[in-house]
Amino acid sequence: MKKKIVLFSVLAVFVLLAVIAVSSALADRSPSKIGDSAADKVGKHLVNADKVGKHLVKDEISRVWFEPEDSSAKYCETVDVDVWIQTVVPSAGFSGEFDYTFCCANVTDFVGNYTNWDLWCEANLTPPGHVKIVASTLESNPANQPVHIGTLTIHCCDETSSCLTDLVWDTCESYIEDLDDNEIKPVYWLPGTFSCESQEKPDLEIVDKGEEWVNETHYNVSYVIHNKGTAIAPACHNTTLYVDGVAIEHKHVPVDLAYCETYTDTFDTTIECTGDFDIIKVCADNYNVIDELDETNNCLENEWICKEKKPDLEIVDKGEEWVNETHYN
Repeated sequence: MKKKIVLFSVLAVFVLLAVIAVSSALADRSPSKIGDSAADKVGKHLVNADKVGKHLVKDEISRVWFEPEDSSAKYCETVDVDVWIQTVVPSAGFSGEFDYTFCCANVTDFVGNYTNWDLWCEANLTPPGHVKIVASTLESNPANQPVHIGTLTIHCCDETSSCLTDLVWDTCESYIEDLDDNEIKPVYWLPGTFSCESQEKPDLEIVDKGEEWVNETHYNVSYVIHNKGTAIAPACHNTTLYVDGVAIEHKHVPVDLAYCETYTDTFDTTIECTGDFDIIKVCADNYNVIDELDETNNCLENEWICKEKKPDLEIVDKGEEWVNETHYN
């Protein structure tokens, strides 16, 4: 019996130790380590710009990404977006094509990283809505390290409303090569997004103007103001007429203009055409009373050809004189 008691005591100690060991092992396995396959980690590669380079484990698959992954800008403004790669073997060539929605966005510029890609690093930005980036180097870029391709400038160009566009790589046309021109496979071509945020502001523009002769030397000037912004342009701002660089008249706009509405008026001043032509400019909101989306599109200018000055002969007097009884001059 004593031997059994001792045996049971020993067994109980072993069971207790086993339970403690299993509990400790489970505690060490954090949720991120349980069931976390390589595919599960794909979406976790992007971090803030100051952390780039820490997002990949050495045995991860090769990939391409945008930094930031999700970018945005307000209407008429731009944002810079970097393109990065990291490959499991040294890379020497890159060709990447992606599409986006024009004109929610417009990619207006690309600056290549010629430090890593010394042969060339350029982008074709046409047609709008499509970008092709090509880069090459004589020396391989290192494996398992982030390599910068270049920086895109994306312009927010939707003036009517906020919008979102995907930046989607064309995986059929895109590839990365090693120094021997062998394609590196597989590669995750990770998409990005760009959001264009509309601003609730009016935007006044002179979309039409015209001159009309009132006599041989004088004319009037009419104009059409269009609010192409996203908010109401309140009344009580002025439209200014310039002739040959001189302000001639400031005409009050007495009505509110909703989005897409126009207002037509004629200046009261009658202008005398001088020389061969007059340079006529009409500017909406000349004193910048209205806070607009774009303050640079308020004016419209043209030349108005003066009428040709011709001689005008007139008989102002005449007379007769007898030269004899029957004839006269």
